[in-house]
Amino acid sequence: NFNTRNIVNPNTFLELPFSMINTEISEIDENSISLVDILSIKRGVECGKKDKTISQKLGDYPLLRGQDVSIYASLFSDFFIQFDKKDTKKFKPLSLYQKNKILIRRVGNKLITTFDETKSIVLNTLYCANSIDDNFKEKYIVALLNSKIISFFFKKTFVLTDKLFPYVRKS
Repeated sequence: NFNTRNIVNPNTFLELPFSMINTEISEIDENSISLVDILSIKRGVECGKKDKTISQKLGDYPLLRGQDVSIYASLFSDFFIQFDKKDTKKFKPLSLYQKNKILIRRVGNKLITTFDETKSIVLNTLYCANSIDDNFKEKYIVALLNSKIISFFFKKTFVLTDKLFPYVRKS
């Protein structure tokens, strides 16, 4: 009878055997390419957001912090950094930042990525990634990383129990 409405209790889905989820995760894992095989991934400037080289006065280069990045977007918050190429412990080569790149937020309990065309310097709360495989365009990778299936896989595989400051780890 098509006039009868069947309602499924949402809690029913919570009772499914976890082995089904684990099977899906292992299938995703077995049939996947590792990000390190298609991306060069580096952390941003090795300093905190209160470092003396950072200010809101017009400086050498615009700066993005982890909190400035969301899915598919970044918002410049009027922070600048004085770039010292001689300080190689703190600063990576300028060429890392002065090109289009994928930004991956390092702190968070989910994957947050965007494509950056601003050539901004970024703090170490973000990873800078560039494709090293011509078969994978950077905007395509951002779309995949922000997808629901990758988000599901990421949460089930990589998110640790640290709820206060969970980190996206490059491993």
